[in-house]
Parts: sequence; structure tokens; C-alpha cells
Amino acid sequence: PDNRYMTARIRGHHIYKLIGNRGTVANINFATKGGGFQKSNKKMAGTGFLSGQDLKVDEDGSFEIMISKEQPASGNWLPMDESSNMLLIRQTFNDRDQEQPADLTISCLTHTSPPAPLSPEAFAARLMAAANYTENTVKLFADWSGLFKEKHYNCLPLGDQSTYLAAGGDPNITYYHGYWELADDDVMVIELTPPECEFWNFQVDNYWMESLDYQHHKIHVNCHGAHYNADGSVTLVIAHKDPGHPNWLTTAGHQLGTSLFRLIGAEQIPSEIPVRIEKF
Repeated sequence: PDNRYMTARIRGHHIYKLIGNRGTVANINFATKGGGFQKSNKKMAGTGFLSGQDLKVDEDGSFEIMISKEQPASGNWLPMDESSNMLLIRQTFNDRDQEQPADLTISCLTHTSPPAPLSPEAFAARLMAAANYTENTVKLFADWSGLFKEKHYNCLPLGDQSTYLAAGGDPNITYYHGYWELADDDVMVIELTPPECEFWNFQVDNYWMESLDYQHHKIHVNCHGAHYNADGSVTLVIAHKDPGHPNWLTTAGHQLGTSLFRLIGAEQIPSEIPVRIEKF
């Protein structure tokens, strides 16, 4: 709900230039990836990362990034290696309605001729890759949901961050995944004092780890929009019906699902996000 993801297919032996304007979005970063869910191991390994905190931007918000295996003499650089096949850009909003996302254009500097006509063999291989991507993506998140039901039932432990990173996660984010199941009169209460960080948010997801409908229902909250207690702590309430709390998040008609709490750029990492179940 708080993110815009943008991707471009790349090849590790080429050199690319990304140009654009930073906009006003709260957080942005750039990553190159190798592998992908179309492959049997279902991994999307990081091959390079550039944080928005390290991005050199002109006074008008414009910038350029070179994407290559070799570091240029100066300027912004996003590394990649021979296995790199995807550029991934994450933009994180404090308030999607009020902030302007980055305006971006990518060009390849080392390949200017048109691609060769697509052969029947290449076409068949790409269709199979698309089918594998669909199957492996569904299986990956179904397997995760099954694991969370067993190990993260109505709680938000730290979990194995290397697993999330191998699936394409952001190295600057700490992920707390959970599985929830609430009776009609149950209320899930999350109460914590967020550590110092660039950003935090929480979202209610379905079983397939897709966020619920954030356009029409309040199913997420972040550090910008949350109501804080007088002592700086925050209390989040997840329930089927509104208990009258300012940080109430709805289940949007779902009886069960998954959830995700993110910390971006936090130095102090809690071992879990405190969760308790109360009756309405």
C-alpha cells in the first residue's frame, strides 16, 4: 500500500544510464537482481544496491545513475554483475496522495542496434518461463504462509531475514511476517515504541501475502499517518469491526490471512513486534 515498484529487464554485460527527477516521495532505492521466480530455485539474489540516502541529487531534484559492472570515475553508481537481469526500484510513500513519485527513464549505452527477430525456440522458452514464474511465485508464497501459520501464528517474530532477501527483499528493510486468524469478537493489538528508523509501516494481507484492498479499506498504517500515544508508543488494532480506535485496521471480510511489519533503516532491531489477542 505504501510502495510503488518499478522494474526493467537488463543484461549484466551492458551499461545503462538511469536519469530522472527525485520527486518528493519519502524513500527511494535502486537494486539490481539476478535469478528470478521463473527459475527452479525461486531466488532473486541481489547483485547491487543504491540507497536513496546515498543518492547524489541536484538542487532541482534531477539525478543520473550509471548501472554497470565497473564503477565509473564519479557520480551515482548502481553495481551489477554478469548474472544481473533485473533493475528494481522501490519508492515508499508517507502519503501517496500528497507526494510526487520519481520520474525515471532508462537507456542502454552499449547496445544500440534493434533486437534480432524472435525465433520459435526463443518464443517457446519465454512462454515456459512465464508459466514457471506464475507457478513458482504462487508456490513460494503459499509455502511461506503455511510456515507462518505453523511458526508465526498471531504473532510477528523477526524471522529469517536471509530467506526474505533471497526472494528479492530490500537489504535496508527488516521484515516481520505473521499469520493471523481472528474470531468475530477477537481483536489483535500491536503495541510498541518504534525504534529510530527512516520509515515503518504495517499492513494486513490475505493468505497469498497480497495486501488487502487499500483503496477502499483502511488496512495499513505507517509512521506518518499513525496516531501516537503520549509516551511516543503506538497501538495498532486489527479487528473485523471498528472498536473506535484511531489506528483500527479492518480485515475487509477475511477471517484469516498474513501480515507484514516493516522497519526501514533501523539500527536497533527488536526480536519481535509485540502482539496480543483480546476480546471485543
